[in-house]
Amino acid sequence: MVVSPPGLGKSTIVRMSAEATGLPIIHLDGSTMMTTVDLTGGDAVFRSSRPSAIVQGLIQHGVGNPIVAFDEFDKLADVSRGARENPAESLLPFLEPITAGRVREHFLQIDLDLRFLNWILLANDLDKVPKTVRDRCKVIQIPALTPKDLAAVAEAQVRRRHLEPELIALLTRACARGQIKSLRKLSKALDAAEATLRRPTLH
Repeated sequence: MVVSPPGLGKSTIVRMSAEATGLPIIHLDGSTMMTTVDLTGGDAVFRSSRPSAIVQGLIQHGVGNPIVAFDEFDKLADVSRGARENPAESLLPFLEPITAGRVREHFLQIDLDLRFLNWILLANDLDKVPKTVRDRCKVIQIPALTPKDLAAVAEAQVRRRHLEPELIALLTRACARGQIKSLRKLSKALDAAEATLRRPTLH
């Protein structure tokens, strides 16, 4: 599990991990997940039922050990009411090697061996992650970047992208004033500067 304030590059870490290992990514989004279907599939008796997002990803990529990136996990809502399952609790069997070796897929009505999935959970607030999940994960916390940290990244990126050196001072001031508080916002500013540089000159 990777925990950091918003905009510090958690998604980039996942992408770089995939590039380094050559593994595909199956994406799950905790901010929009309202049922357990993406994890365990939906019972085939319902017309709208479908296989889980995990099964669909395994079929699509043809790889048995993809990276499963569970974004915004701390925003996962407890929607358990009556017979409905809580998505966070439904995830627990996937995180234990013994139980992951036999996970029930409700749509296909079979047990699957999912021990080889590589889970990366992403969150902004560790306190909002259930302890049962935290206890089953190695937690990596990335502290918020200081204005000095952001300025150093800005300088390195300006040089790497071969942008105008004068941009370093502008971005450093913007970081110091709090106008740029995250890597995401810094990246957008650098992208805009790069796009301007590449714009053709009109006569």
